[in-house]
Amino acid sequence: MATVLKNYDSSIFSNFDDYKILASYAVFDLTDSQKQYLINVKNKARQNDNTCN
Repeated sequence: MATVLKNYDSSIFSNFDDYKILASYAVFDLTDSQKQYLINVKNKARQNDNTCN
């Protein structure tokens, strides 16, 4: 899934790990720090594309 997200828009994140965290949302139990990291990743995506919800 992370690869699909990166192929869809490779300009959102510079680090592939960001795509992996985004893809793992709701699939795995995330730690509190991973959840915060995911929030940061989502906020960055929203800054890059203000149509992202």
